[in-house]
Amino acid sequence: MKQVKYGRLSTKRQISNVLAGVINEYKFTSLAEFNAVLKQFNVIADRGKEDSEMFQNKGLIYSLVGVNG
Repeated sequence: MKQVKYGRLSTKRQISNVLAGVINEYKFTSLAEFNAVLKQFNVIADRGKEDSEMFQNKGLIYSLVGVNG
């Protein structure tokens, strides 16, 4: 797995590759732990606002993290 860099390849594909590797190689018990691992690869998971449909359905959205976090 490599750090994701915007514009190199398809963003969706890069995030998908990182997620597959992280889920297979690491164990985590919370979203904070999951994000700590993902940040090493410039990716972050977000649950959304508490009143959003995504939060209520326990979904996650993944995005790239910039150089400054």
